[in-house]
Amino acid sequence: MTTENEEFELEREKLADAIGEFVKYWGFKSIHGRVWLYLFTAEEPMTASQLVKKLGVTKSLVSMVLAELLEYKVIEKVDIGSIKSPGYVSVLDLEQAIFGVLRKRERPLLSKILKQIESFRSQPELSKTLETRIKHLEKMTSYAIDAMNRLLNAKAITTSKLKLLLKLSR
Repeated sequence: MTTENEEFELEREKLADAIGEFVKYWGFKSIHGRVWLYLFTAEEPMTASQLVKKLGVTKSLVSMVLAELLEYKVIEKVDIGSIKSPGYVSVLDLEQAIFGVLRKRERPLLSKILKQIESFRSQPELSKTLETRIKHLEKMTSYAIDAMNRLLNAKAITTSKLKLLLKLSR
């Protein structure tokens, strides 16, 4: 027979696993989602040692994941009175957390693609057909960059605004 606390922890672990699976589609590892979920559901800041204990992983893995999540601004380091062992909390503004990932990772990737397209287009061996296709790819990439910039510069996004942005990028 399980206690309420054991049942709660079991359900939280299942949710952490589900979030971990989801973030893999965004290019993160499952552990990133699991750490984030534990911080998001914690009522108090958690230390790296607490996360190691809860997740059953190594301290070095937790340290690496915390550094990456801090870099993407989806978690924050907070003072809990110990210089050697700071606390961590999840950013509660999920829109800004997602926008932070888009700014840090996806926007630079799209810019890199656009630069590579420009470089590829300068090749003298391009047939007319391939040149037309590459121009189309360049246009699609430019639209994607423009749509992302509009999204990231918006103060608040509603479903109707998002639909409008998607129509503009076609």
